[in-house]
Amino acid sequence: MTETILRTALAWLGLVVLIRLSGRRTLGEMSPVDFVVLLIMGDMIQQSLLGEDFSMTSGFVVVVTLLLLIVGYAGAKSRWPRLVRAVEGVPTVLVRNGVPDEAQMRAARVGMDEVMEAARRNGLVELREVRFAVLETGGEISIIPAAKG
Repeated sequence: MTETILRTALAWLGLVVLIRLSGRRTLGEMSPVDFVVLLIMGDMIQQSLLGEDFSMTSGFVVVVTLLLLIVGYAGAKSRWPRLVRAVEGVPTVLVRNGVPDEAQMRAARVGMDEVMEAARRNGLVELREVRFAVLETGGEISIIPAAKG
């Protein structure tokens, strides 16, 4: 049972790091490709978590361990803000006063088409109408319109 708990904790930590390295857009809006990768990852990790023991007890231990890790992480977030920045990142300004920050967009792996899609959802049609486009830590793009006038 201890081995199952350790495997689960290491798998959780490893997946958090891998997801973080893959970029925030992976989390924001999943494409069909992202969804398939997530399904495959789930199946692959399940096999490594349980090892040779496919009993209900081992499955339950894995689920409980994951839930405890999530609760522990939620508690740690309030005590250690640096942990949140390291794991979840910080919001990134992609467009400022209608001018795209190409370096930030490249680093975040966000295309202009994605920024403009977010702008259109806010009723904006041209980039000059965007005061700020911000890639939030959850992967979505927030749009702050330029002042009218």
